[in-house]
Amino acid sequence: MSKVPNPYGNTCQVTLELSWEVAEAFVRNGPALIAALSDALDARKQDARHNGQVRALLDKQCEDNKAEWAALAQYCEVEIARRSNGKGQRPRIVKQLAVELKVAPSFLNTICSVYTAEARKAGIEQRQAQIVRLYFLGRTNSEIAREVRLHPQTVAQILANAKPTLALLKASVRDYERLKDAARGAGASV
Repeated sequence: MSKVPNPYGNTCQVTLELSWEVAEAFVRNGPALIAALSDALDARKQDARHNGQVRALLDKQCEDNKAEWAALAQYCEVEIARRSNGKGQRPRIVKQLAVELKVAPSFLNTICSVYTAEARKAGIEQRQAQIVRLYFLGRTNSEIAREVRLHPQTVAQILANAKPTLALLKASVRDYERLKDAARGAGASV
């Protein structure tokens, strides 16, 4: 089948190549066949709408359960650490916890990995914020590195990656200082 749109109007030309048997079926059952196809397409559209509604509901439930899942993941990580007596124990302990909590082991593994990734990301963001704060306090990369327990080169890389943010912060600090000086000159306090 090929379609050729008319660039000057709201029409298109459709060329449909059918076998003689299909063409004969169209001639005999055309209106009923088109009605059946129309009903099937409508049902599919409604199903897609329904699936979207179900997906939205599931997304909301997941968002509502996030705090509970984070607490469960934290509990599991603590229990795994407490019950472990060496390497390779995690799968066995997760299975035990799954039985105790009446959930699937894959569910526990999933929420634990998501929780760990989010905790790691939050820790990295906190460390980066601390590095920027120390930078604005006038500390050297070596001093910052000692305080946050990183190599000075790593501190330099983090600061280099944060250059656009640092430029905005420096401009904001300069603007604040100018406003503060202007206010002092006018006799007001900031």
